[in-house]
Amino acid sequence: MEPKYVQMNTNELLNIKAEPIQRIGAGIVDSIIYAALLVILFFTIDRMDVSNFDVTLIICIFVLIAFLNIGVPLITKGKTLGKIFVGIKIVKTDSWDGNLTTFSVRYSYDLALSIISVIPYVGKVVAGILSIISLIMLFTDEHSQTLQDKVAKTYVVDEEGYKKLQIKYAKLRNKKRIQEKMDLEE
Repeated sequence: MEPKYVQMNTNELLNIKAEPIQRIGAGIVDSIIYAALLVILFFTIDRMDVSNFDVTLIICIFVLIAFLNIGVPLITKGKTLGKIFVGIKIVKTDSWDGNLTTFSVRYSYDLALSIISVIPYVGKVVAGILSIISLIMLFTDEHSQTLQDKVAKTYVVDEEGYKKLQIKYAKLRNKKRIQEKMDLEE
């Protein structure tokens, strides 16, 4: 929720942006977790008496990945499991925690890449090129924003630095409210 009185300075937010290596590390941790969960899911469904194994598996994978990419960040205020591990989080470019729309848009980018990659002949090439572009942007973009950050209007920042900024701006908001109250009383 955006405060009414004091807007966070975006430049201060950019001073605490996550390092590219942290983001890559979070992605690796997320991928390992996803792979482990998918293996467990595969063997669980395989042992069940399911008439249409492929469809059930695809639906379960979609729900699991959606939960990990939308549900977990909503619950943890901007952190996937990998981001928790490395101490970074996703915030909106207006400097505040993301919401359902923010994380859905970020996940939609990943989902679109997955769908593109199954297009015969060119899909994997296009998805690969987009992934490489995002990786290059991570290292070269002024704000370290990847394609999915640009689409979702997000930054990835250091969690501890973000907490300090939140405290600073909470104090400024309180100071401003007190001043406004004193002005009204005069």
